[in-house]
Amino acid sequence: CSAAGMRLKAPASRNLLDRVPFTGTNRLRLSSEEQILLPPNFTHCRQVNAFCILIHSVKNPKCLLSSQETNEQKLFKIASELLHTEKAYVARLNLLDQVFCTRMMEEANKGTFPLDVVKNIFSNISSIHAFHSQFLLPDLEKRMGEWASTPRIGDILQKLTPFLKMYAEYVKNFDKAMELLKQWTDRSPPFKAIIQEIQSQEICGSLTLQHHMLEPVQRVPRYEMLLKDYLKKLPQNDPDRSDAEKSLEIIATAATHSNSAIRKSVSSGADFLP
Repeated sequence: CSAAGMRLKAPASRNLLDRVPFTGTNRLRLSSEEQILLPPNFTHCRQVNAFCILIHSVKNPKCLLSSQETNEQKLFKIASELLHTEKAYVARLNLLDQVFCTRMMEEANKGTFPLDVVKNIFSNISSIHAFHSQFLLPDLEKRMGEWASTPRIGDILQKLTPFLKMYAEYVKNFDKAMELLKQWTDRSPPFKAIIQEIQSQEICGSLTLQHHMLEPVQRVPRYEMLLKDYLKKLPQNDPDRSDAEKSLEIIATAATHSNSAIRKSVSSGADFLP
């Protein structure tokens, strides 16, 4: 039996096989949108063993034998979703910072168009990218690898809260960035050509620069949503509750500003289509 690319051996005892009822397909299910790992329906002990190893829960595999999803599994799924969406988010930040911004800065340094225009469009995207790629994502990856002994995410998300000021700056500048982008796309053929050339690449997924620039604005509300779901499943006496609640309180405030910016951009008719 195999899971997530690992070849796993069946349990030494095969007598238990008849004790586990057939409950459905034995495939790992993946969300088509974000490739989020969900627990499989178990058909026999080999699959129970595989999934326990996959989530590092070998200490208590019996917890997974129930046909009903346990609370621990629900918490793991939320943490897993956080990690998978964070990976996708960092990839989009890299696109904005290292592809769009870097290319346009190179052209601006040649005098093709003003350097200040590029700086004002991309604001502090490099700082946001650096924080998530160098700190938050590695911390989440490490934590998911230690989930059996440290099943918590509140303490990690609490590290995010001091850096929400970066998002406040980005959100505050967002309308100005959209206006500058529109002005210089209309005014400068070279400016427009560079953007269109990058947008035509597969890495952009047939989406515009404006659409990708909305990602950091949308990310904070996504943290809020995941944390709320996490806290609903978290026992009242769980050691992670205090950190998770503190994180949610601060993130929710930042999410309010982000949601306001999203509504304003939509109502202003920003061009998010290719």
